Amino acid sequence: MIRLYIGLLLVSFSWGTSFTAVKVGLKVLSITELVLLRIFLSAILFVVILFFLRNSINIKIAKNDLKLVTWLAFCGIASYFPIQTYAINNTITLHTALIMALSPIFAAIMTIVAGKEQITFGRVLGIFIAFSGVVTIIVSAGSSENNLQSYPNMLIGDLILLLNALTWAHFTIMGKGLMEKYHPFVVIGYIFIVGAVMLVPYGIVFNHFQPLYLSKIFFNGWQLPGIILYLGGFCAVYSYFMWYKGVQTLGAVNTSVFMYINPLFATIAGIVVLGEELTIYNIIGGILVIIGVYIVNCKQTASR
Repeated sequence: MIRLYIGLLLVSFSWGTSFTAVKVGLKVLSITELVLLRIFLSAILFVVILFFLRNSINIKIAKNDLKLVTWLAFCGIASYFPIQTYAINNTITLHTALIMALSPIFAAIMTIVAGKEQITFGRVLGIFIAFSGVVTIIVSAGSSENNLQSYPNMLIGDLILLLNALTWAHFTIMGKGLMEKYHPFVVIGYIFIVGAVMLVPYGIVFNHFQPLYLSKIFFNGWQLPGIILYLGGFCAVYSYFMWYKGVQTLGAVNTSVFMYINPLFATIAGIVVLGEELTIYNIIGGILVIIGVYIVNCKQTASR
C-alpha cells in the first residue's frame, strides 16, 4: 500500500510540474510542435504496452463503443491539449493548476443539471467557494508586476483554462461508462491513439504545412528530449496507469485527494524554475478553490 501512495504522489508531482515542463519546451518548440511530439509519443507507448498486455487483459473495444471513444479522443486529446498548451503559454503555472482543479466542480454541475445528482446546500456552498477562488485569481491577474510583464495576456490564458476545465469535466463524465465496461488503461490507450490520429490535420495546418523535424528537439542537447519524454511518457502513460490503479484499489474519492497536491508542486516548480511570483491573491484564491472542491467531493460521497 505504501508503494501505491508513493506512486500516486508521483502522479501529483508529474501533473503539477507538467505545466512548467510545457513552458520550458515552448522556449524552443512551437505550441503545435510540442503538442504533436508529446501526444505522438504517448500514443506509440500505449500501442507498445497494449500489445504486450494483449494476453493478460482484453484490449478490444466493441464497434458500437468506438463512436464514443472517437468523441472522447476529440474532447480529451485533439482539442484539449492544443487549447491547454496555448493557455499555459499565457499564464503562470499556479493559475493553470488551480483553474484546472475546477474540473470536479464543473462535473458536479453537469450531473446536477442532468438530474443525476441532487442539489444540496453543501454542494452549492462548495461550488460558490471554489468559483470565488477562481474569480479572485483571475481578477487579480495583474496584481504582480513581474508576472504581468512576463504574461501580458494572462487574463486570456486564465479564461481559456476555464474552457479547458469544462472540457475535462465533460470528458470525465462521458467516459465513466467505458471505464466501467473495459479496463481503464485500455480505454485511455485507445483515446490517446485516436486522438493522435486526429491531430495530424491540426499539425499540417497549424505547422504551416512544414514537416515535424525531429532533429529540432536535440537543438539544445538532451533537455528538450527529456521534456518530451517526461510529458509523453511519465505524465501520460505512467500517471494514467497509476491513477486508475489507485481508483481500483483505494476508490475514486480517496484517490482524488491527491489532486489537491498538484497546485503545491505547480507553485514550487513555477517559482524555482521559471521565477514566477506568488501573490497573496494567489494564495487566498488557491485556498478557496481547494476548500470548495473538497466540500463538493465530500457532499457527493455522503449522498451515495
